[in-house]
Amino acid sequence: MKNQFDVNHAFPGICSLCYTEVAEFNGSNQNGKPIITRFLPNYFGMIMTLDDGTQMTITLCNTCAKTLTKKDYKKLMKSEVDGWEFELQHCLKHWTKEQKKEYRDTYYKKSIKDHNTETHHRGSE
Repeated sequence: MKNQFDVNHAFPGICSLCYTEVAEFNGSNQNGKPIITRFLPNYFGMIMTLDDGTQMTITLCNTCAKTLTKKDYKKLMKSEVDGWEFELQHCLKHWTKEQKKEYRDTYYKKSIKDHNTETHHRGSE
């Protein structure tokens, strides 16, 4: 695994495609999410357009951002959904079953339609 958390899905401070760390951390909060102290130079936040027209920023490393193609969209979205599920199970234990079901029904069906390589956020140099 390419990260100290041993995760292979979207996770704060981790590339959502290759799972490389793109941030420095200082422990975690009460819900188990890592506390990011700064982004590394390999951080790349890419704006993705979803099939319903909404947008979201996905964390990638510079290498994955440079080589991303439409062929990667399905794997990338699966990583995001797996990350959301991890969060529902481990960080949002206070949510009711109904809240979790509504969240899954709303967000898990979305897919990536396009990405914008011009609109991005880079880590600190």
